[in-house]
Amino acid sequence: MGLKPLGIFIIYGQPRTGSNLLVDLLNAHNLIHCEGGIFHPTKKRVSHPVRFPKTYIHKLSRIQKKGYYGFKIEPNEWSMYNKENLLDSLTKKGCKIIHIQRKNSLKQALSKYVADKTKIYITKRKQNHTKDMTVDVDQVIKMANTFFENDKEDECLLSKYNSYSVIYEKHLLNHDKWIASYEDIFNFLSVPPTCTSTRLKKIASPSLRDMIKNYDELERKVANTCFAEQL
Repeated sequence: MGLKPLGIFIIYGQPRTGSNLLVDLLNAHNLIHCEGGIFHPTKKRVSHPVRFPKTYIHKLSRIQKKGYYGFKIEPNEWSMYNKENLLDSLTKKGCKIIHIQRKNSLKQALSKYVADKTKIYITKRKQNHTKDMTVDVDQVIKMANTFFENDKEDECLLSKYNSYSVIYEKHLLNHDKWIASYEDIFNFLSVPPTCTSTRLKKIASPSLRDMIKNYDELERKVANTCFAEQL
């Protein structure tokens, strides 16, 4: 077993909120080792569900050799556990929480829809994987509603903890916001500041009209929902 880490942190948030980008930016720091979803069913090193999650996290934190250990968790990956009890136990031992959110639930749903259809969730190549895609508008609106409701539940759950809030649109959407964003995060984690970068690229086109073949149908149906201004 390795040495005790200088600090442990969680990146907690729903899918398609920029968490992969944040993980990549933090990993560029020479004192941070941040993993993706360690409880995700695709992880091969453990059986699922993990029987003893706290022991599992403790073991992983001792394997890394950089000093500060972090991991990403999507709330649905903890559905078989008592989330509040786990967070209580971890935070009492000094674990810090970064709560990452995306306020535009409609674009979050479109991002999830596109990623699920193309099976491309992150990429380091600058190319458009979504040209002329036809989307199931009703499914996208349903997903947006789910993200919106789940986000409210997450805010309620995390309100009792001293967490740091990262908003995709405010902190990660534009490259020129990154420096101020990760400097504040390093300060929250008590990690010495440094410059970081990422090779990750956006999967979708910045223009939804260029990306979605049935954009007019999407626009018409969304106009009758609470997400009308998010398009």
